[in-house]
Amino acid sequence: MEEDLDVDHVYSNNIYVMLNTYGVEAARTSIILEMKNVFGSYGLEIDYKHLSLIADYMTHSGGVSTNE
Repeated sequence: MEEDLDVDHVYSNNIYVMLNTYGVEAARTSIILEMKNVFGSYGLEIDYKHLSLIADYMTHSGGVSTNE
């Protein structure tokens, strides 16, 4: 089964699924990729350091905060 599934490149755009299944670091990476995709669709390129700072702030508690 493992030869059929590349577990090093599993991805979902659902941040909470990534958090609950793979942990906070995977959720952080998903946040960065999703922000990059959103800004990229408008032709904007945001420096990785800025995106990672936002993702770090959102996941610093071990979960995902949205400040709603």
